[in-house]
Amino acid sequence: MSPNELRSYKWARAPDREHGDFIKMIVRPVLSKNNESIDREVVNTKLQSVSSKVTVRGFVAHVAATLIYSNDSDQNLQVECSFPIDEGAALYKFEAEINDRQIVAQCMEKKKATKIYEEAVSTGHSAVLGSQDERTSDILQLALGNFPAGTTAKLHLSFVMELQVKSDGGVPFVLPAILNPRYSPDEQNARHYPLNVGLTTVQLSVNSAYSLSVDAEIMGGHQIARVISQTDALNVNLTEDGSSAKVTQDGGFKSDHDWSMVIYYSNAYKTHLVRETGDRAGTNIIKDDVLMINLFPEVPQESYSNKNEIIFIVDRSGSMRGGNMQSARATLLLFLKSLPPGCYFNIISFGNRHEVLFPEGSKEYTEESLSRAMQLQEEMDADMGGTEILRPLQYLYGQKPRKGYARQLILLTDGQVWNVDNVLKLVAQNATDTRAFAVGIGEGASTALVKGIARAGRGQAEMVVQQDNLQTKVMGLLQKMVQESVHDVKVTADINPVSSIKMYPKVPPVIFGGSHLTIYMRLPQQTEV
Repeated sequence: MSPNELRSYKWARAPDREHGDFIKMIVRPVLSKNNESIDREVVNTKLQSVSSKVTVRGFVAHVAATLIYSNDSDQNLQVECSFPIDEGAALYKFEAEINDRQIVAQCMEKKKATKIYEEAVSTGHSAVLGSQDERTSDILQLALGNFPAGTTAKLHLSFVMELQVKSDGGVPFVLPAILNPRYSPDEQNARHYPLNVGLTTVQLSVNSAYSLSVDAEIMGGHQIARVISQTDALNVNLTEDGSSAKVTQDGGFKSDHDWSMVIYYSNAYKTHLVRETGDRAGTNIIKDDVLMINLFPEVPQESYSNKNEIIFIVDRSGSMRGGNMQSARATLLLFLKSLPPGCYFNIISFGNRHEVLFPEGSKEYTEESLSRAMQLQEEMDADMGGTEILRPLQYLYGQKPRKGYARQLILLTDGQVWNVDNVLKLVAQNATDTRAFAVGIGEGASTALVKGIARAGRGQAEMVVQQDNLQTKVMGLLQKMVQESVHDVKVTADINPVSSIKMYPKVPPVIFGGSHLTIYMRLPQQTEV
């Protein structure tokens, strides 16, 4: 089963920073036997706590999270809620404990799962349903049907995610806790709830904070140099030889930011292999072994060129106001001051409209053009309305690239949109002529959009929170922009006995000099590499 298939689940938790809400839910009172809604002015249910156990082995993180909800009302409830997750994470286990009854979810086709859930709820049984949000891969939706009055529900979620070495040599791990409101450019993409169990919908915002605890263990084939966090105080117990570390929180957690830590390995750039043994009692891919290969390839110096046309697309929508706009201006400033001589550049600002710094076309990087760009950078504010990202992209792709120059676009955004699929399709269609890079700005920036654009556009992405390591991240992206695309890549493996192997993904990821490259291979049983 592929990671994309494993992501087809749905579950819990979302803060709305703008309104001070830490959880947003849809709560539906259960109908009486004659199909009349039980009318209540106050519905009291809340997320009490989240506890997560994190195990990091090299460049793979396993997370086992337990969410405890309480129904403090005197009626059974139908609850639907959202849970933020990294777009690359794959859920592989989902269980619930309600009234000493354990419910174990099974992975199945979405329509079939929804039908089973609806039938169970309509007959008075407690049931859970999880699935990936239909519009974006970094939000999971959870439905908890017939949540009994005066009880608590424990939801157990287990997922796995790949970690990457970033420009500064750190390996960041982020446990999302922020889910920002997202903009829909048209009514067709408006929020909807497809479940059809005949229940009356009540909107509920829970304004009380929940507790969060994280226990992490780091181990594997790398020597650990240090573990830090840009957002939270940590207790780090590192063994003398650096082979493992245990990490816990030092104090409480405020639910206004994502929980994160950054792991620094002494030998992070060393080739590293991890072999996961399959289930011999399983079938097909489940019984085979999987090999994870972590490489850091170098490219010849002549692969770098100053013949580049760099287009900045800057999000100035209302959701960027405050700290996000400050971070965007600081990021743009560093880019502008670091552009290589001989390049051409332009800046497109957007909200529900877009404005172009040089409407007649990109300008050569000179003192005069830089001065005009710096003036715009200083005056930038989040004053351009909704986040309609398709229009500036359509405008850019409608312009021919400068002859003899490689065109690169760099997007600066918080990514708070619902039409992610449309954006990624457009970027992928134009990836041959225009490589796309992206910088996610602020807490809760959409990884589905930011990382998705970089993947579709054959570029790379960075996430910027509180301007941490900003200069290193900007210079790392610039170095990748001026590197020409690598072609005709071949991957070979010596195995014994000789047999066929399958590589994932089938098309190797984009290769940038010195950057982390991860490849997976599916191996038959008894194969030696």
